[in-house]
Amino acid sequence: LIVSSLQVVLRDIKYIVELFLLAWLYFSPAFYSLSMISNISGMALKFYAINPFVGFFCFYRIALLKDFADTLPKGINLYGLAGWLVISSLSIFIIGLLVFKKYEPYFSDLI
Repeated sequence: LIVSSLQVVLRDIKYIVELFLLAWLYFSPAFYSLSMISNISGMALKFYAINPFVGFFCFYRIALLKDFADTLPKGINLYGLAGWLVISSLSIFIIGLLVFKKYEPYFSDLI
């Protein structure tokens, strides 16, 4: 909702979003496992866990891969990870809804 609302007002935002999503993909757990990040440092693991996709990938791997939960690093709390996933998802949705409601009256004029 955030990006679609801003795309109507600011036409060139799609190039910034493409660059942001590409960078976010390379910093997501699709490329780097939690055990690999925990080997760097505990602080890197905490910083890495801020990414909401860490929760998505971690829970998918737990559901699909046998004994994946046993290989998680010691610093990972699954309840905290699930809580952060829910909080970050809801906050992004609410911010997107507020931005959408702010720019919605101008959509018919700009499109």
